[in-house]
Amino acid sequence: MTLFVEAPRGADHENRKWDPTSLSEGPANPLAWANQSIIIAAVGLAPDRWFGPAPWQMTSVNERSMTIDLEEFQHNGYLILDVLAPVVLARWRAAADAVMRQPRFAAKPQFHYIPLLLPGNQDATLLDALDHPLLIDSVSRILGGGPLLLDNAALLAAEPGVGYHQGWHRDVLQVPVDHITDAMFSPQWRHNNVQLNLALADDDAFWAVPASHQRPNTKGEEQAFGGSRHLAPESAVMPGGRRLHLLAGQAALYHNNMIHRGYCDFTQPRRTLHIGYHSRQRPPTWHFYNFDDRALPAEHLASLPPGARRWMEGRLARRRQFPDVAPSYRGGFD
Repeated sequence: MTLFVEAPRGADHENRKWDPTSLSEGPANPLAWANQSIIIAAVGLAPDRWFGPAPWQMTSVNERSMTIDLEEFQHNGYLILDVLAPVVLARWRAAADAVMRQPRFAAKPQFHYIPLLLPGNQDATLLDALDHPLLIDSVSRILGGGPLLLDNAALLAAEPGVGYHQGWHRDVLQVPVDHITDAMFSPQWRHNNVQLNLALADDDAFWAVPASHQRPNTKGEEQAFGGSRHLAPESAVMPGGRRLHLLAGQAALYHNNMIHRGYCDFTQPRRTLHIGYHSRQRPPTWHFYNFDDRALPAEHLASLPPGARRWMEGRLARRRQFPDVAPSYRGGFD
């Protein structure tokens, strides 16, 4: 068997590292390094053997993915990228399958939202996704450049025969109803958050209303929400709602003020990584407060892989700086 993989140029590539939370130990654009590659032909290489220090160095992305369309994101509120090469996809999919074989999940035929940074859930292979340079670079550019702050990281998983029926919403559940204003959904509101779904298997579960992220609800949308500012009834029909079809290895990056939902009756396994980031150049949004990581025991943080531990340390430092959610929804204008 002949396998073609990518590795960085230079004999010293194994000693070169960068910290995506600060970008202080590597290039300003990590793709400029990760994609300066040569092609290596390897015979009989097992899928779990890697050149260099990290699996993303074998991630082959095409030219369309390396140059993201910021105008498309700003207009539609989402963008689909080809991210993972087959060898990386196979390894991460195997890791997700192994998580789902754990008795605590396998014994429950239901949709599982598995926070990967909480005790007992951490998986070193899946947590590599937090540092994927194409995702880091793309999100950073969408948010105006600079280093990132981790918001959330989870595995979304289900087996065939399971249904997942979420109501339409914008991600404002952390905002009290009387503080949700139309101004939050306007071009003048500088929203500092990008969420993404990275599919490790074909995924048809994510729905969106394109271009709804920078405008108030229409009359039809208000009717679909049934008077709620947080969540539409599960049975609501949302005008303009569209199902996004992700192939395994693709990611949907989206503005989470866009009206969206997860909704599917699964006929094949779902294995999707759900990750969010903020820019560190501005205060985080209310979504940053969706869980309180200050209560995590020190021994758990010490047990995380180095990359994930840096992200969590960054979260904790930011939480000390911005302990209260209220300022996040009281100001967000340029």
